[in-house]
Amino acid sequence: MASQISQSLRQTQSAVMTQKLQQAIKLLQMSSLEITDVIENEVEKNPFLEFDEAPVDDTQAVPSANTSEPLAQDKPRDSDVRQDNRFAEIFDMESARSGGMSAPMSRSRWQSGSGGSPASEGDAPEMRVAAGITLRDHLIEQMALSIRDEDHLLLGQDLIDSLDDAGYLAEELDELSLRLNCTEAELESTLAIMQTLDPPGVFARSLSECLALQLKDRGFYDEAMDNLINNLDALADGKHAWLAQQCGVDGDGLADMLGTLRSLDPRPGLAFDSVHVETLVPDVFVRRDENGNWIVELNPELIPRVLIDKDYYAAVRSRARTKEEKEYLSERMSTASWLVKSLDQRAQTILAVAHELVRQQQAYFDEGVLALKPLTLNDLAETIGYHESTVSRVTANKHLACEAGTLSMKYFFSPAVPRLGGGEPLAATSVKQMIKDIIDAEQPDSILSDDKIADILKEQGIDIARRTVAKYREQQNIPSSFKRRRRKQPR
Repeated sequence: MASQISQSLRQTQSAVMTQKLQQAIKLLQMSSLEITDVIENEVEKNPFLEFDEAPVDDTQAVPSANTSEPLAQDKPRDSDVRQDNRFAEIFDMESARSGGMSAPMSRSRWQSGSGGSPASEGDAPEMRVAAGITLRDHLIEQMALSIRDEDHLLLGQDLIDSLDDAGYLAEELDELSLRLNCTEAELESTLAIMQTLDPPGVFARSLSECLALQLKDRGFYDEAMDNLINNLDALADGKHAWLAQQCGVDGDGLADMLGTLRSLDPRPGLAFDSVHVETLVPDVFVRRDENGNWIVELNPELIPRVLIDKDYYAAVRSRARTKEEKEYLSERMSTASWLVKSLDQRAQTILAVAHELVRQQQAYFDEGVLALKPLTLNDLAETIGYHESTVSRVTANKHLACEAGTLSMKYFFSPAVPRLGGGEPLAATSVKQMIKDIIDAEQPDSILSDDKIADILKEQGIDIARRTVAKYREQQNIPSSFKRRRRKQPR
């Protein structure tokens, strides 16, 4: 049977990401400082845009639910650098502790290897610091070039937001996957890509992984180095002979390996964040009104308001003669209208998400962190009718100011810890606070092990394993029972 070629028409529907839609999505996930830069740049080059200099009349407040008790809760502790002080001598970090800066890094570690983006003279750490480049900005720029898949981009943004000052991943993948409503395998796949970005060692979950990433970037990672970095405790204790045996090298070989180790940077993120410090400005305020209701309002001073000068557009348009001139003016006017509309939509979306966040976590604002409820991005998205990715973008790089302080909006999302025999589950963040309170109350002659803490929590009806207690303790930088016993023993 002979094949035939024919033409036919077919009507289909599909979602298309237009350029303006992509730009609107970027605006949604930008921090307020980034938005301000975008606005100032657009006003500078668009003749039909101007800043609104009129006094701000705050009409964005939205009442939330009733409350009666004031909030009494300390701010959550910031994540500390994950480098044990015992390794300070190994990495020659004495100057770092006294001056607040990481040890100098060799030029070769920025200019060699396949990981990250290729370095040039202008990419040196000192040049980045002088230019005021933050770690987050540096990573987002690379991510946009390295990742095309929308799901990977969304997860990559959340991974960036989960980094501590040293460039380590501050949140466990299992908790992050529950909060983002994705699988750990999807997160692992995205994390593998993010760990190839510059500076080498960023997105590590431990000191050993940070060093391994840098060694792999340089092409120095082999079985001997693997044995060395997986036995850093023995290195800190000075067990050089035992380490040489484990690594299969002699004394000179171990000395060479230690020299390579000292050339690495255990705190890759500090080359950016330790110098370039930005003031934390809340995007949303949460306060009580005179009737005891919670009020959610946007920060009216945070984003410059812009207006469209329609009179000037009409005057210029009337004098346009050529087709090119008219098209240019129309394009500038269209861009101005789109920006104003997008900024308004962004503000309303942030306000809607923040309002629902406060409504669902009202117990936290009434009673403190122990009353925080389990909440995922998907839970909130379904309630307000937004897509989960929209909620993720809205809460990225946004902060909420309340009586407890200025907190990241991501703080209010927490996976659930089940109760024994059923019942309302607890937020993992609340359980972490309970563990901290138990340890703070322990006596010097009765230090509690992780097993004992797990038993205490089970007596309170919380279904938790010893390894989970250990994980939550470590996330709060609380030492083990052995180290606490040594510290609390009278001298």
